[in-house]
This record gives sequence, C-alpha cells and structure tokens, in this order.
Amino acid sequence: MSGVLNMVLGSGFPGNYSLTNGSNVSGSTIYYGYQSAGFGSLTPTAFKSGTVVRLYDIYLSGAFSTMLLAINGFGSDPGQSYFTTIATPAQSLTSASASYSYSSGQSLWTWTTFPLGFKNFGTGAIVPVSLV
Repeated sequence: MSGVLNMVLGSGFPGNYSLTNGSNVSGSTIYYGYQSAGFGSLTPTAFKSGTVVRLYDIYLSGAFSTMLLAINGFGSDPGQSYFTTIATPAQSLTSASASYSYSSGQSLWTWTTFPLGFKNFGTGAIVPVSLV
C-alpha cells in the first residue's frame, strides 16, 4: 500500500511536495517513511537548495530508535538551523534538538527522542508533514 504525505515546506524550500509513504524491513530493523531509490517516493525531488533523500522513523526489534532527515546537494554546510521545525499531526521536532552533521554536500539531522509517527499512521496513510 502507498499513500501521500503532503510536505508544506518553509524557509529554504520553494513550495509544497508529496511523499508516497513506504516501509522497509531489514532483519529486526524497520524503516517507515521515505528513502530515495529505496522505498516511498517524493514528488518533486528537486528543492531550491537541495534534495530530500531520506525522511523516516527507524524501529529496532519493535522499539523506536531514530528519526532521520537527510538532504543532499549543498555546495557548503547550510547549518543545523537550515529549518526550524519538522512536524506531523503526531509529533513536532526542532532542528535545534537534533544531532546534526554535514559531509560532502549532505546534511543529516537525527533525533532519538521521538518518532514523527509514520508507523502509527501506517503504510499507505496520508500524513501531512511540515518543514519550516
């Protein structure tokens, strides 16, 4: 099953996007959300300042582990505060509360406190996501 996540994007991004929700199982690890060329899909994929290549919650042996957002295509480090908040109806997370890294054009934000709730909505559910 697949569904559409509507991404309402703010600072640094040009508009609205749709993400087809997917999931992937690898041993005892389950990913819920989107990974470029892996599961789910993002339309469009091109952003003004980069491309979202991963947006998912990770569960290990059934328990939440990590929420991850990866954006590629930067010529230089945009910094941890490239956005302020990412949210679904289930959860809101700030960029300031994430662990952040930048390498070779990719910025990576990770949270180990709470998931964005993709698992709870279920694969195929339509979930609004905002990134501002």
